[in-house]
Parts: sequence; structure tokens; C-alpha cells
Amino acid sequence: MFIGLILFLRACDCGGGGVARAFELSELQGQLDKYPAYSIILEDMNEEGNFSKDYYHKYRVVYASGTNNSDGSPTFAQLNIPWKRVSESTYNKYQNSLGMSLVTKKDGEVNSVEHPPGYDYIGDERYGRWESNPGGGGSFWVWYGTSRMLGDLFRMGNSGRVDRGDWTTYQDYRRTGRTYYGKRNEYGTSGSYTKKSNPDFFERRQMRQQSSRESFRNKVNNRSRRSNMSRSRSRSGGFGK
Repeated sequence: MFIGLILFLRACDCGGGGVARAFELSELQGQLDKYPAYSIILEDMNEEGNFSKDYYHKYRVVYASGTNNSDGSPTFAQLNIPWKRVSESTYNKYQNSLGMSLVTKKDGEVNSVEHPPGYDYIGDERYGRWESNPGGGGSFWVWYGTSRMLGDLFRMGNSGRVDRGDWTTYQDYRRTGRTYYGKRNEYGTSGSYTKKSNPDFFERRQMRQQSSRESFRNKVNNRSRRSNMSRSRSRSGGFGK
């Protein structure tokens, strides 16, 4: 199954090269549906061009490979999806969801509301348990030994530690179909954790904004020079007189 997914990604490589068709997330979902569980994470995004823009996504997939550990729990792996050119509408739809899970499948249920990676598995006692804070004040999630790699694969903030109040709030958001960015807005494009974990995106965005400001200043200066030249010609009666 894994080899088939790799071949699919190579065949539909829409990340440039003059290929007109934009990559659709549903294509990747269709290939992943054969796996018992998966999470499609928006790893990075970029836009290129000034007047005519192209938009790109880079995904990372965490999936249950179909094999089990000695205790019967599923074995998870990850796959990095290279840059894919996407439509402007897709780019705009997920512009606030950098670093988040866009689509997940678990226990036969597909969740298409963006959310922090790994939150699907928190609260599931097959993968971990709630432990009381030593100093009181609620409890936090602890992964079992064989599932501990899940926290690493999902690159969860706060060292993978999620308190029960945070998780309960996420459940409320999920039931009402709202996007949850963490109790302190740690996740998503504007999230504090995202800014630390994906500096390349923010460096590119800063350079793009700086280039845009410089382009605007150049246009203003050019218009000003043309206007001054026009007024100068008008006062002198035109060239050759």
C-alpha cells in the first residue's frame, strides 16, 4: 500500500513544471482511505508571483500502517508530501491553518474541521491515560509507552502535554464544527507554537511583504518623477521651443 501511495504522488506531481491542474486534497484522501487511520497536516505553504500568483502547499501525513505492536496497538508512520500547486480558493481556505491537521480519519470517522495535530487520539484510553497534576489543578494526558511516538509524530506543543480542560474545550469546538487553535492560540498560522516550529514560512512572508512595500514605493516615486517632468515641460512650453 505504501508503494502505491508513493507512485500516486509522483504521478500527480502538480508542484510546478508548467502543469496547469491544481492538486486537490481529495486526491490524497482517496489514496489514504485504505489505511485505518490518518492525519493530513499542512506542513508549509507559499505563494509566488506578483500580478499572477501561484499557490503551493506542502503536507505531512501521519498514518496507521496496518501493522500492530506487540500489545495490539497500531504502528504509526509518517510521509512527507512535496510541494503541490493548489488553487487560490484552497490556499485561502487554509491560510489560517498552518501546522494543523486539515483532514483526519480515525475509527472510520473522517473529520474535515482543522484542529491541532494529535488531538484525535487524546482521551482515547487505547493510547494513554489522564494523570493528576502533582500540585493539583486538574489532570494532563500521558501517552502509553508504545504510543509515545504519536506525540513526537504530531510534533505537539508543550512537549506533547495537554491538560484535560484544554481537551474538553476542543471537544466542544469539534461538536459545533469550529476550528480550535488551542487555549492560548498556540496553533494555526498566527499561533505562538507555529511561529517557533516553522520559521521558514514567516521569513518568506516577511521578505514578500518587504518586497511588496519596496515595489509600492518605487511606483510612487516613478509617478512623482513623471509628474515633475510633465510640469517642467509645461512650464518650458515643451521640447524644442
